[in-house]
Amino acid sequence: MVFTNISGINYTPTPITNISPLTYRDGATFLEYLETIKQYINDKLVPDSNTMIANAITSVNDVKANWDAKYNEIMNDLAAQIALLNESAVTGMVDTGTVHNAILALINTTIDAVKAQIAIDYETKTDAAAAQTEAAANLAAAKTEIADNLAGAVSPLETKSAVDLIRNIYPVGPIDVVTIGDSYFSGYQPFPTPWVTPIPQVLTDLLNSQGLNEYRLHNYANNAGGYDTTIGGGDTYFDTQVTAALNDPAITNCRLIVVGGGRNDSNTGKDVYDKAKAIYNRLKTKWPKAKLVVFPMWTREKFSSGQRVTFNSIYRAAKDVGAVCDVNSLWVNTFTTEDMWIDTTLHPKSELVNRFAFALYSLIQGGTLPAQSTNLNVHSSTGVTAGVISLNGLEVSLSFQQYVGADFDSSYILGSIPYPAMYPGGVNQYMLGYSGNGGTKTMYTISADTGELFVTNESGIMGVSGLTGSYPLGM
Repeated sequence: MVFTNISGINYTPTPITNISPLTYRDGATFLEYLETIKQYINDKLVPDSNTMIANAITSVNDVKANWDAKYNEIMNDLAAQIALLNESAVTGMVDTGTVHNAILALINTTIDAVKAQIAIDYETKTDAAAAQTEAAANLAAAKTEIADNLAGAVSPLETKSAVDLIRNIYPVGPIDVVTIGDSYFSGYQPFPTPWVTPIPQVLTDLLNSQGLNEYRLHNYANNAGGYDTTIGGGDTYFDTQVTAALNDPAITNCRLIVVGGGRNDSNTGKDVYDKAKAIYNRLKTKWPKAKLVVFPMWTREKFSSGQRVTFNSIYRAAKDVGAVCDVNSLWVNTFTTEDMWIDTTLHPKSELVNRFAFALYSLIQGGTLPAQSTNLNVHSSTGVTAGVISLNGLEVSLSFQQYVGADFDSSYILGSIPYPAMYPGGVNQYMLGYSGNGGTKTMYTISADTGELFVTNESGIMGVSGLTGSYPLGM
């Protein structure tokens, strides 16, 4: 609707003699009446109407201005909200890598194009100095473009995610090492022998010697403890040690957990699978970013069927929770002499402590523990005298051959296993071999008590004799 001013009446009529239905018969008088009406319209009605129109226009303009202001305010707020939504959406896409990958692809395309142009410049320009200058300018421009693209592509959220990822891979700040175990981990030696440096301490010193991080040891190991055994009086269960560790406020950045032991449980052949798995899960729940290493240890003693049950249950639990473990941790110090151990339960002296620590260090660094091999003690003779025996996991393998200058029987000891830990378990082990230069099958016996090797029942035949085979340890 458009408002305009109203104009007055400009027409002046001529005298009228008679106009019906008005009753005035005098034309002049009637004209006077019309003039009066004209004057009223021009002098009164038109100005008043124009004033009303002007006021209406002003009111409408005021309302329009007010609505325009409200509309602009709403649109500005809406634009701001849309911007926030767009920023959030873009941030999400950047965080998932979609936008970032696209930008990186664009950057790589830009770089390839610059490289191609540089190659063309160097091939087509005769002036090498000019080509080099232009190439440098192209590279500088590309570098600027890349920097601008990256500045717009990498959001604070993505930067934070990248930093967190790096910290997960390579922690920043001191790293807490938590160790659970028995007397092997506490450094105990029977009185009056001084205690040795505990295996966890030697391990921590090795880790710190790398110079990459600072490792802080929290050793909760206690003498005579185990997964389900406490043999020295008091409460030395591993579960109690774990509780103490979980409640220690000094542990703020645990990234390595080592549980060593099981020897005390194995003395009675306990299956500790449930106890071990529960302990491992408690530790992993508290410190999910920590590497969990399970490290059972053995001595040079004979390995029984009871020990096999216990250590198999420990390894099954470790594997089921994803812990680092290696059965050959048992045999690190198997091929040793008796004087390298202390007391009837054979606690390791310092040299053997260091061997255990180095083996544990290898597991933590992602290595594996090798099988242990040694020479078989073969009876001296005038011919071939050779024998090798190895211990890998819970399996013993051996091979030997020798020349026997006369027929022989069970009184003839062809050879013997040099270390008790490799003896057969509770009963003698029987293995098929040969005698008489390989022409006769012969049954041999390996004694579970002495580790000696001899013919089983019948006599052997003169000539080269021997065997190659294996048997399970602790059976």
